[in-house]
Amino acid sequence: MNRAQKTVFGLCLGIAVAGTVGCSENKYAPLWEGKKNDSTLTSIFISDLHMGIDNAFAENVTNVPYLVNFLNRAKVTEDLDEIVIVGDMFDGWYLPFSYGVIKDYKTFYQDVAKNNIEFVNVVNSIIKDGKIKVVYLPGNHDVDLSEDIVASIFPGITQARDADGVGTYRTGLRKEIAAEHGHRYNVFCAPDNMTDKDLRKNSVLFGPGYFYTRLAATSLTTGFNKRSYEFPDFGMPLLATPEILSAYKLYKVWDAASSAIGVPGMGFYDKVIPCGLAGYDDFYAMSDLVPLYRDGKLTDTLFKGIDTNWVELQKQNLVNVIQDYGEAVFESAELEATDRKAYNDYFDVDKSVEVVVFGHTHVPLLYKNKEDYQKTTYVNTGTWIDHNINGDNTTRTYVKIVSSKSSDDVTLFTFNPEE
Repeated sequence: MNRAQKTVFGLCLGIAVAGTVGCSENKYAPLWEGKKNDSTLTSIFISDLHMGIDNAFAENVTNVPYLVNFLNRAKVTEDLDEIVIVGDMFDGWYLPFSYGVIKDYKTFYQDVAKNNIEFVNVVNSIIKDGKIKVVYLPGNHDVDLSEDIVASIFPGITQARDADGVGTYRTGLRKEIAAEHGHRYNVFCAPDNMTDKDLRKNSVLFGPGYFYTRLAATSLTTGFNKRSYEFPDFGMPLLATPEILSAYKLYKVWDAASSAIGVPGMGFYDKVIPCGLAGYDDFYAMSDLVPLYRDGKLTDTLFKGIDTNWVELQKQNLVNVIQDYGEAVFESAELEATDRKAYNDYFDVDKSVEVVVFGHTHVPLLYKNKEDYQKTTYVNTGTWIDHNINGDNTTRTYVKIVSSKSSDDVTLFTFNPEE
C-alpha cells in the first residue's frame, strides 16, 4: 500500500530496538549473537521495501544503505535460518505522471534492480552463500514482478506463490507460521486477470490501485495538494439495480480516497494518468476510472464489471472467506481491514496456524493472544520507506520469529544502526 493512504489508527505496537556494533568495510557484526540451534528455526521477515526506478521520486532512498547494512549483518548472523521478503520489494506503481508510460514490466523491473544494485548484490550474496534461505512473496506494488523476472534478478531465490500475484509462505518447525503480503483481500489491490480482459492480454494483473497510486505519487511530488475539483454528481436513478448500486459504492470510495491527493491543473476529464501497459491506452482520466450514471446507463470505465467478478476473483486468489463486493470495496481504504483478515482467513479456518505475518499497511504491530484468539500471534512487518505516514510513522522495521517444537518467540524490531 502506498504512503498516500492517510488513514491512521491507534494500534498497539510492540517494538524493541536493535542496537549495532560498528562495522568496517569488509566485516559486519551479526544482528545478534548465538550459535546455530538445530532445535529451533529462526526467521526474519521484512516487507514494503518499495525500491524504485528513480531516486528522484522513489519512496526508499535514504533507507537503502540501512537496508544493505541490515542484510550484510543478517548474512553473518549464525543463528538465522531464513530471510522472508513479504511483498512490495520493488515498486511498479509509485510513479508520478512525469515518469510517463511503462510499456514493458520486464525491462522496467530490470532497471529497478540496476537502480538498487547494492541491495540486489547483497541478497544474491546471501543466496550464493547458501547458509540462509531467502524467500520472496509478491505484493500489490510488485504484483507484476513475475516468477521468471525475479529468478533472472535473484538466481536461486525461493518464491512462495499460490496463485498469480499472491503467495502464502508456511514455515516454522511445525509449519505453524503463515506469511503473506495481505493484498489479495482488497478490491483496489488484489490481482485481477478478469476485468478489462481484452486490454490485459494476459500480461498484467494490476487493479484500480495502480491508477490511484500514480495519482498519489504525483500529488506527493507536486506539493500534496487537495483535489481542486468536485466529482460530477453520480446521477442515481429512482430505481437502482444492484449493478448501479455497486458502481455508486465504487464512486464514493474513489471520491473519498482521491479528495486529499490533488494534482495541480488536473480535472475530472483530463487524460493525464499514464499507463501504456499491455493493451491499455497511454493516458487516462478520472472519468475513465470513476463510474457515473448517464442517459439510462453507466458510463464505460476501466474495471467495469469488477463487482460481478469479485467473488470469482477471490476464489482465484485463494481467499478462504469470500466477502461481498459492497463490504469489500468500502474496506479498501481501511488499514485495519487487512489486519482483521489474519483472524478471519487464517485463525478462524485453520487451527494449525499459530502465527500470521502480514505487510501491506505500513503499520508495524504485534498482537499476542488477542481477545478470543488465545495461543495465536499476529504481526505486521511495517515498512522500510523513508517517510512512513501510517501508524506512528515508524520505519525500518522487521520481525524475528524463533520457532521451537512447542512455541514461537515473536518480536518486532526497529533497525537503528546509530544506537
